[in-house]
Amino acid sequence: MVEELQPVGPQEAAEALTIAALHVRRRRLLELEAVALAGTTRTKLLPAAQPGGPPRVTYEEQERAASRALNCDLFRQLPRYEAHLSRELDRCLGRFRKLQARRTDDRVWEG
Repeated sequence: MVEELQPVGPQEAAEALTIAALHVRRRRLLELEAVALAGTTRTKLLPAAQPGGPPRVTYEEQERAASRALNCDLFRQLPRYEAHLSRELDRCLGRFRKLQARRTDDRVWEG
């Protein structure tokens, strides 16, 4: 994601890293919610273990974890956390775009 943003300079690089980290955190949050919900519908989300890859959690372990997640305050607060991450992501993207625009404007004035 950082490569896709093509940051120039340390400020843009820092914002790009923050944007990438927020995307990862938001994806993990969505995955947590999906696993918890899958436990209530008995839908298997995790693929079978790949040969030579790390072992996967069994369906029963996944279902128990989902049940615990549904019964805790964290699950009830997931929408709030997701909204917070989305707002922070929007702010970071705005700051990143301003830095890029300022850099572009500086080039115009120098040219």
